[in-house]
Amino acid sequence: ETDQCDLFLADALYYLKRSKNLYFDIIFADPPYTEVSFQSIKEKIERNLKPGGIFCMEMKKSDVDLDLFRRKIYGNL
Repeated sequence: ETDQCDLFLADALYYLKRSKNLYFDIIFADPPYTEVSFQSIKEKIERNLKPGGIFCMEMKKSDVDLDLFRRKIYGNL
């Protein structure tokens, strides 16, 4: 069995807007910290994420609902 992996390096929201009927196992996002809120990008990405898929976003340190999300903190605390 061969696993297939495709990597797309692009603006995540722009790419997903153009890919309405494509669904992904993993979506990474690293938006500008001051321009995009976690909640706004999460809502847009959810429609392209497969059930059980992973959405990983780098963001400034802030509180999130730990019942829904797993948070990892890297760098200076």
